[in-house]
Amino acid sequence: MAAKASKKKKSAVRKTSVGRESDLAARVRTLERRLLELQRHPLMALGDVLVLERGKTCSTVNVIVSAGPEPRTIPQLAGLPPDQVEQTLKGLGLVPARGEDVFDPVVAAGLVAASAPPQGTQVARDSTVTYQVSKGADLVTVPNLYLMTLPQATAALNAAGLTVGPIVGDPSLAVVASAPPFGGQAPRGSAVGLTFY
Repeated sequence: MAAKASKKKKSAVRKTSVGRESDLAARVRTLERRLLELQRHPLMALGDVLVLERGKTCSTVNVIVSAGPEPRTIPQLAGLPPDQVEQTLKGLGLVPARGEDVFDPVVAAGLVAASAPPQGTQVARDSTVTYQVSKGADLVTVPNLYLMTLPQATAALNAAGLTVGPIVGDPSLAVVASAPPFGGQAPRGSAVGLTFY
């Protein structure tokens, strides 16, 4: 009887020991999982320790590492006034910077024409976003081509930043009209129609 009781006691001790080892292994796995956790935090930089918790026993320490602030997405800025663009970017935690003004055939003068990085790009907080304000379309004046020959009119248009467009009439005669008209405005690089008579 005494021998049986001794065996039962030893078996119970072994079971208790195995249970404790399993519990310790589970706690180690928990620690490993916690070490791999990454959480976004608006005030912590990438890699900073966000939370350090001591568990119920000395064998468990929970460490949560920050992955840094959430990235920002560049919104649509084209067509907005510069002051509104500045406020929008600052509100996103970004740094606005005005670049060189540019000609734009679509966006009216005085409004933002483009940004770098462009709309839809994801950037880190505190990134610099450069925006460019439109100067409007790059317009040039159609020169006076009245009574010029085709070669003369071609040279005059090229000097003004324009090209020869559709021709009406006999091009061996003289220019009597143009479209846009003499003295009118046309986008740089565009074609000007000529009428010969």
